[in-house]
Amino acid sequence: MSSLKIAAVVAMVLAFLPQAGCSRKSHGSAPPPDTRAPATPATPELDPASDTGASDSDRITFDSTPTFLGGAGAAEKLSTVSVYDGAVLLGTTVADATGAWTFTPATPLAEGALAIQVTATDKAGNTSLFSGTLSVTLDLTSPSVTIDQAGTQADPANAATVHFTV
Repeated sequence: MSSLKIAAVVAMVLAFLPQAGCSRKSHGSAPPPDTRAPATPATPELDPASDTGASDSDRITFDSTPTFLGGAGAAEKLSTVSVYDGAVLLGTTVADATGAWTFTPATPLAEGALAIQVTATDKAGNTSLFSGTLSVTLDLTSPSVTIDQAGTQADPANAATVHFTV
């Protein structure tokens, strides 16, 4: 066999051997790992049905388990949305295929000022920055009503009906 034929056979054999440090799997079409965090989610909203103040948009509620939400595009689609009051994790929910989500805490919240923020975590485990803050007032104290008798008024304790407005 001539040296030219031997060189051609050796070149063909080497062409079929894996390169040093490479496996056959690395030559496939596997995508690179996802290392990018999702975009920062939109600031959460208080569901108007949970806003029990003077209007459905004043962010005052007496609902101790209010519903918070994000509309379409509010979070990365199918991401896990973590809902916080300040630094306290209230729970998680999953955004739908449009990025919309809703969350209602399982445990009643304490009365006072709430600072609701969210993060989104994608399927690869990358977590976004915190969203903007939604400020909500949770007012669980019932108003007190006092009925005073005017000087010229009959004693309301003795009257059949007492009419008043609050």
